[in-house]
Amino acid sequence: MFLPLLIVEIFFFDSPMMKEELLLAIEEFLNKSYAFINVFSLFTLEEYQNECKYLPKWWENDLYRKDVLFYTVQLDKDELKRVINSFDLADETLHFRELGVYWGKHDKTSYNQTVYHKNLLKSSFYSYITIRNARTFFKHWSLFEKIRN
Repeated sequence: MFLPLLIVEIFFFDSPMMKEELLLAIEEFLNKSYAFINVFSLFTLEEYQNECKYLPKWWENDLYRKDVLFYTVQLDKDELKRVINSFDLADETLHFRELGVYWGKHDKTSYNQTVYHKNLLKSSFYSYITIRNARTFFKHWSLFEKIRN
C-alpha cells in the first residue's frame, strides 16, 4: 500500500498514484491553493518504516533533546551534508538517513551553545528542512502502525 506523508502541516492519506505523479499533483495543488507553502516532505509508509528499522542506538537513549530534520523535496541533500559535516559538534550526535538527519543534544546546560542552536538556524538550507522532535516522530510511527493494521 502506498501511504505518503506530506509534512507542512501533517497530512496522512492513501493514494493509488505513483510517488512521482503524486509529487507533481501536490506541487500543482500547493502552487494554486497555498502559494506560501513552497517546500514539503513526501515519503511512503514503507520508507518511514525502513527509517525506523535503522535508527541509531543512541536514539533510544535519554538525551536532553532529539530531533529529526526531515529533508524536503526541494532540498539539496549534498549541500546540507557538506555544511553540517563542517560544524564542530561538541556534545551533539548526528545520524544521516534517507529521510532526514537525526540530531541528538546530550546536555541541557550547553544547549544554547550547540551547533544545532547557534548555526543551524542561520544555515542556507534551514528553510528547506522540517524539524520534528522524537516524541512527534514516534507519534507518527504509532499512527502509521494503526493505519497499517
